Amino acid sequence: MTDSRKLLQHFLAALAYRTQKALRGAPPGFAEFRAGTHVRTPHELVWHMTGVIGYARTMFTGGRFTPDRMPSFAAEVNRFHDTLAALRADFANETLQARISDEQFLQGPLSDAMTHAGQLAMLRRMAGSPVASENFIFATIDAANVGVEQPEPAAPDEWWRPDQPPQPPGAKPRAIDYGAKMEQLLIEFAEAFNRHDLDALMAMMTDDCLFDGSAGETVHGERHRGQSAVRSAFAAVFAQYPDAQWRDAVHLVAGDRGLSEWTFTGTRSDGTRVEVRGCDVFTLKNGKIVIKDSFRKNRPPLP
Repeated sequence: MTDSRKLLQHFLAALAYRTQKALRGAPPGFAEFRAGTHVRTPHELVWHMTGVIGYARTMFTGGRFTPDRMPSFAAEVNRFHDTLAALRADFANETLQARISDEQFLQGPLSDAMTHAGQLAMLRRMAGSPVASENFIFATIDAANVGVEQPEPAAPDEWWRPDQPPQPPGAKPRAIDYGAKMEQLLIEFAEAFNRHDLDALMAMMTDDCLFDGSAGETVHGERHRGQSAVRSAFAAVFAQYPDAQWRDAVHLVAGDRGLSEWTFTGTRSDGTRVEVRGCDVFTLKNGKIVIKDSFRKNRPPLP
């Protein structure tokens, strides 16, 4: 068997793997899911894929291939894999003479069928059951296996979540729990505030950090820029309120923006107390806080 025929057999095995990847774990009723008017259902799509691979076989055997629809989706899927196995055998049979070149097999019916495997995966997402991503370079593809039973992913993307929006090309590794890590950063930042730990606070902020206070004479409040100025501003708050605490904190992260809601409590040197709701709006960069913009209710001090 020629090298190009071996490569075509490997392609068929990759097609079998990708098809089962798209179908594994599909929800009940997925076979008849129709995304829009005249859009093939998964059952119809696998039926069509069988027709495409069967058409490729006619390049060896002649005639026409017009399969009837199978009564069940499981039977349809099994027939598709049986048709893959038959074409795989055709590629290995040196007594058969193809009417087209190996390149034409690849650019025509085989590429067509692989496109449809991708459409099955797209239909899964549209049906509310997205398929987890993986690095297919490391998938266990065996040219001898074009059947229904395909291995689990060898290199699944650990960062993948079903509710995660598409990531920019090349940015996926950054998405590994990025939101969770930044939320943890805000939790630790709040804990450091409640400890009045200036060193820990500044370690979580960038060198060019900026802090806009909740009060001041400008539209953005009193602004403090850079590590030294921000540290001094935080120290002044702790000096004004020696028992300052930010309680009942709730933290949210969306991309490079963060939000912390809290109840501030503190006692001034004259004995009056402050208890107000407020929030910090953060801008995040490279795993640290670059901007802390504070807001809080304007409530009179308590006796």
